Amino acid sequence: MPKLAFLQTLAIAAFVSFMLVIVAFPVTWKAGWRAGQNTVRASLGVLIVGIIGTLVMGYSNGEIATFRSTLGIDGAIQMGVFFLIMYSTGFLFVGRYISSLAAEIAGGDSDA
Repeated sequence: MPKLAFLQTLAIAAFVSFMLVIVAFPVTWKAGWRAGQNTVRASLGVLIVGIIGTLVMGYSNGEIATFRSTLGIDGAIQMGVFFLIMYSTGFLFVGRYISSLAAEIAGGDSDA
């Protein structure tokens, strides 16, 4: 497998995004639900900008074609689905925690 700069950059962006989701739990606990919500939004922003930026970079320098010829579309799907499962699980857990905390502070029912 050749070293592909766009893929390495995408992996770093995905890792940072996932770490922000994980960090959102203690941030929410310590600083409140708004800080946690901002952390989760930052995580989503890093992920979206990372995906768009690395795809543009990969198309501009021809690495996407190399990736397709080496791993094919199956490799991209497998990596994407694996990350999607991990990220969405963390995202949903922390989102539920933030909404429960916000509802608790507002005096409402967190299961409504």
